[in-house]
Amino acid sequence: MKERPIIFSPEMVKAILDGRKTQTRRVIKPQPLNADYWTEHNNTGHFYPNTNAIPPVLRSTYQVGDHLWVREKWNYIVAQPVCYGAGEDDWDYEGVECEFIPKSQEEARGVICYFADDPGDCKWWRPSIHMPLWASRITLEVTGVRVEKLQQINGYDACAEGIIPSDPGSPIRNFADYWDSLNGKKYPWGSNPWVWVIQFERIK
Repeated sequence: MKERPIIFSPEMVKAILDGRKTQTRRVIKPQPLNADYWTEHNNTGHFYPNTNAIPPVLRSTYQVGDHLWVREKWNYIVAQPVCYGAGEDDWDYEGVECEFIPKSQEEARGVICYFADDPGDCKWWRPSIHMPLWASRITLEVTGVRVEKLQQINGYDACAEGIIPSDPGSPIRNFADYWDSLNGKKYPWGSNPWVWVIQFERIK
């Protein structure tokens, strides 16, 4: 079992916290040769294409049992004393964005704010890529991994991606729109890339 970071958008963080998101799709890089279907070999995380050609082997970065700690948009706030007058009782504290981030939970003396909870909590936000492990509030355990084309997703799995359909018949279309909002420049929905389908459950 390994611990790995994984980045989610604020919208998907909300979906995880609400219990609506139990899957995520990540583009396989580099993209493999075409095959109709990829089969996992003995639950090892090695996938082979169903083809007569000499098969390349896909090795999943994500393995069943791995723990994924979530990185999300955030900031670190510390309490700073502020004087509002000349008397001893004219002091108060206000939250200030801290320039330096502690290296560990033990060194932290401030409060962590999460964009997904309230975008108005801070004037500016730190990118999710800079979140350290100690600041992460969500841990996921990988329960399944498979390989498929992006457009193979069905309505059930689109909802498991955390999508709230705009009408009962639209989860795949809504997922496609969301996918393009994140990946449209390099791997748009229309290009139908191979993806890792990672199933998980929240353990923290």
